[in-house]
Amino acid sequence: MKREGKIPRTRLYAKDLPPAKSLRAIAGDSPSESWQEITWREGTKGPLRSRFARLKVWLANGLVQGKTMSVEREELLVEWPQKSDSSIKFSISSLDPATPWRDMVRKAKGRFRVEQDYREMKRELGLDHFEGRSWQGWHHHVTLVAMAYAFLMLERIGNKKTSGLTLPTVHRWLQKALLMYTGICPTCGKSSPAETAQAVRSQMGFLGRFVNHRDITFLEVGPGDCALSLEVARFAKQVYAVDVSSEIVKGFICPPNFRLVISDGSRVPVSPGSVNVAYSNQLMEHLHPDDAWEQLNNIYRALVPGGIYVCMTSNRLNGPHDV
Repeated sequence: MKREGKIPRTRLYAKDLPPAKSLRAIAGDSPSESWQEITWREGTKGPLRSRFARLKVWLANGLVQGKTMSVEREELLVEWPQKSDSSIKFSISSLDPATPWRDMVRKAKGRFRVEQDYREMKRELGLDHFEGRSWQGWHHHVTLVAMAYAFLMLERIGNKKTSGLTLPTVHRWLQKALLMYTGICPTCGKSSPAETAQAVRSQMGFLGRFVNHRDITFLEVGPGDCALSLEVARFAKQVYAVDVSSEIVKGFICPPNFRLVISDGSRVPVSPGSVNVAYSNQLMEHLHPDDAWEQLNNIYRALVPGGIYVCMTSNRLNGPHDV
């Protein structure tokens, strides 16, 4: 009677294999006919080419007596320029063995393109600016960044023959177009200095009842562009703006009673019992619940007895959020 399930594959033991050798030794022992000069693309200074070999190997992976491994060998792609003794690179290929040499080399060299894509998505589109903790939020962020990057690349390719646009140029042009036609800045969400001033007046209209005298210390957690904190600094004794980066105040002339405090997102590194009014706007929902509790405890610790914390956050209808 046959047993159900997959038929066991043949396995090899260490004693059935030749002694393990280093990749450099394997490449050095390869006959001259194993090597080919391959040009994979045009570079800025001429064709990019080098010497490559494709070899069949078993990966030892620390194989010792008693362990087994699959009979099938894997394909090793070696790059070793003919006039260089040190510049040698190795790649393990999972491609079809019938893949043409140039196609395999181009895929192996695709790492540069991937790294360039990541760099441009971080620099131009904020790939590394996600501050949430949930998988869904991160997935939404990465998806939107990837879609935006694809759109910018299509714009760049479509205009390449006529205008020579670069990705940053396309990005800046679209920012200006969005600001012109929608009245909203795609970077900060505010359309102009006038709207920024209006937003500050609106917040001050609510906060005025709490910051109505000059002998207060004001704390804002997540100050954004610091416009509100700088406005409060016009009459408060001391203002602390807690953020994760000092980039937000670059180019600003800050008054002596204003201090930017760098934090990890949960800590509030100000003296305990020193703050009269603490404030945060659209921040708490971006924190993991554990971080949110830690931040609340730290804000409470920073407040004077009878101090006030004003927390503005999205309701559940605006989600999904962590809090």
